[in-house]
Amino acid sequence: MADPLRQTARPAISQCLAAGIRVIMITGDYPATALSIAEQCGLDVSAGVLTGEDIDALEEVQLQQRLRQATVFCRVQPEQKLRLVQTLKNAGEIVAMTGDDVNDAPALKAEHIGIAMGGRGTDVARESAALVLLDDDFGSIVAAVRLGRRIVDNIRKAVVFVVATLWSGLAEQQARALTFSAMIIGDIWLIFINRSWSLPLVKSISLPNPALWWVVACGLMMLALALFLPFMNTLFHFERP
Repeated sequence: MADPLRQTARPAISQCLAAGIRVIMITGDYPATALSIAEQCGLDVSAGVLTGEDIDALEEVQLQQRLRQATVFCRVQPEQKLRLVQTLKNAGEIVAMTGDDVNDAPALKAEHIGIAMGGRGTDVARESAALVLLDDDFGSIVAAVRLGRRIVDNIRKAVVFVVATLWSGLAEQQARALTFSAMIIGDIWLIFINRSWSLPLVKSISLPNPALWWVVACGLMMLALALFLPFMNTLFHFERP
């Protein structure tokens, strides 16, 4: 009898490891089964396995030390799974765990991000989790992390720009004018940067292109009118610093 892995499991775990996300297997299976599945997934099994009895025999400090190396935990009971989650959190880790059974509910509730299986998961597991996978595919978690990191990166950039602007003490209309100016100048600068991917910037600027200089001149002229002409100031709701 065999329950083979999904084809997406190993590539998804490889992507997690490449992205700096540590993957730990916690299962109720026997050690031989757990090790076999872990090796097929691409997990590092050099530190061996820890059973539920091993977890109970370790003090908190000892368990933290073993958690730094071990990635496979087997014959684990619900209360032992909960202890593993709490130990990882106490060590400063951001913990996410998947589960589908009633026994997984305490750990799903205790971790930072509980992820329940939407297909075969129980109602108790889904209600205890923060996220529910509709396709029960580990690869969906990787895709969600990738999208989440992109969103966080964009938000961080936006916040840094906004904060760098409430520090300068500008009024709302002045900040709007500064943002517009930065956007126009930045776009013009990108035009020159992208003129050539092989030549230095100084040489790429000297390449003949009469239309480019007309575009740049018109862009800068419109920017100057928007900033200094009273009618344009009112139209764009700008104010000179």
